[in-house]
Amino acid sequence: MAKPLYSHEEIIAAGESLDKEAGGNPVEPWEVFRALGARGKFDRVRDIWENHVASRSSTPSVREQELPAEVDAAITRALEAVGAAIRQQFIEHASGLVVDHVHQMRLAQKQHAEDIGKLEAQLVFWRDKALASEESEDVASAKPEPKTRRRSPRKPKQTTSTATGKKPEVDEEPTARQTQDTDTDQPKLL
Repeated sequence: MAKPLYSHEEIIAAGESLDKEAGGNPVEPWEVFRALGARGKFDRVRDIWENHVASRSSTPSVREQELPAEVDAAITRALEAVGAAIRQQFIEHASGLVVDHVHQMRLAQKQHAEDIGKLEAQLVFWRDKALASEESEDVASAKPEPKTRRRSPRKPKQTTSTATGKKPEVDEEPTARQTQDTDTDQPKLL
């Protein structure tokens, strides 16, 4: 490992001299590096200078001074006025939120009441429909209709003559059974 160009003491001494010239403004590590001729490793100079600045125990102390009584009273009054104004704004904002919430709840209750009315009307409708259906089933079960089997009228078979290859003509007259099955109230077809 190569011997460093500047020792710890030389780096700190260069920084301290720059610190006195700066008049209380903080000295940056690159300024110390430049004061040393910008030779060597900047990282080493930076680490040494930052450690030295952090380890300084002699920080300038700030003297506490008491404010004049009239300034202190004016600041106290101003803080109280600002606090009262903030409380009043908060109260007004919270009151507005409560009013909005109550209004929204009333609208929701009104909507729910309308929905309940619609559902109750549907319930009454379907209940009446079910009762009517049960009554019609009771009437139907009380008088069973005789089950008669209606037969469709038979048409005579059409046969073909083997000798001539022609179909014989079928009688167009309805049979007795066909005339009994027809309803007299219905109009007759031509």
